[in-house]
Amino acid sequence: SDMRGSIAISPKTSLLEIDSSDSDQVCESFGMHPKLSAAHQLYNDGDLVWFANAGVLYRPVDKNNYKKGAKSALFAHNSMQREVQRIDPDKTDVETGVLGRLSDALISQQKFSVEKYNIYKGSQSLDGHHGSQPFIVDAEGIPEINRNPSITNMKDIVKSMNQATESDSGVFADLFADLFLNSLHDNELLTSALSNAHISTAFRDDSLGKAFEMVAKIISTRELRGVDRDIFFIPHSNWDAHNKVLWNLNTNLESLDKAIGAFSKDMKAKSLWDSTTIIQSSEFGRSLEPNGGDGTDHAWGGNYMMMGGSVKGGKIHGKYPATLTTDGPDILERGRIIPTMSWEEIMGPVAEWAGVSPDSIVDVCPNIKAFESVRMSVTDLFE
Repeated sequence: SDMRGSIAISPKTSLLEIDSSDSDQVCESFGMHPKLSAAHQLYNDGDLVWFANAGVLYRPVDKNNYKKGAKSALFAHNSMQREVQRIDPDKTDVETGVLGRLSDALISQQKFSVEKYNIYKGSQSLDGHHGSQPFIVDAEGIPEINRNPSITNMKDIVKSMNQATESDSGVFADLFADLFLNSLHDNELLTSALSNAHISTAFRDDSLGKAFEMVAKIISTRELRGVDRDIFFIPHSNWDAHNKVLWNLNTNLESLDKAIGAFSKDMKAKSLWDSTTIIQSSEFGRSLEPNGGDGTDHAWGGNYMMMGGSVKGGKIHGKYPATLTTDGPDILERGRIIPTMSWEEIMGPVAEWAGVSPDSIVDVCPNIKAFESVRMSVTDLFE
């Protein structure tokens, strides 16, 4: 609290205590934010883990070499968001993201049917080479193509125009027509499926609540769509609290917690919780010391949650810093913390849990061998 000053959570007793006695951490218990009551219950139920001091890394670094060991512009939103969605610091395939490569591996190795969904807007995380392109859906579902046509049979005419192939048809025209017709088909199939989706759980009427509700609806149509795996990416902004960080966290964490609570309840009711994993991530953590506006500034390492029915929860993985002053080996000025856990260490086991073969995890996380000495196994994180 001395380092946090005016932005420390007070009183300390309002924190939701969690036991970490079997997690090899510097403390035997930690505190979760008071607004994270549903997440706190999931931790105590053994369905949620924390990753301490995780972040974008190229290789393990310390205060003496972190600048030379970085392959992205540290502390910058755009570069760090790109890197946490790629998890490919050597740029082995700049057109893909980590979830897209996970999908590619499931399709090419297991011959799974995989669909990918961006909620609200596109992301690089889901970009891959195999299977259909990621959908973009909003709180109302997928936008209908040409909702108000000028003539009643407009859609039939459009389909007919794009089906004809002549001897002199250009390859790009053929490719466009093929992609367009597939898009129409997928749009119609998902729109029809969602019209019959049933959700019994009440979700909060805000951005995150509506996003998780839409994910629950799409999952409920999985059998009709004939898929083996669904992968979703939900963005949420407004965390850049350069001022009024206490208000910001109270507001955003309450929204996140309500969404998590409703979603987990719905998945449990449908007996799908054991087949579901949620990973919370960010481009970076925040400075421990406050700035002049009762806020925090861009930093590096942060603490993140993963939850699901198959998650081996009630533990904290990674290494919480033993000291939070600049005397510590990982603490930079103003309380910026150098990560000691990489996203490769997290996403590798997640990919294996999803069905990727152990020998092919490198296809999902190309840089994972840089963390071989500290790499976790799938049984460390999942039942």
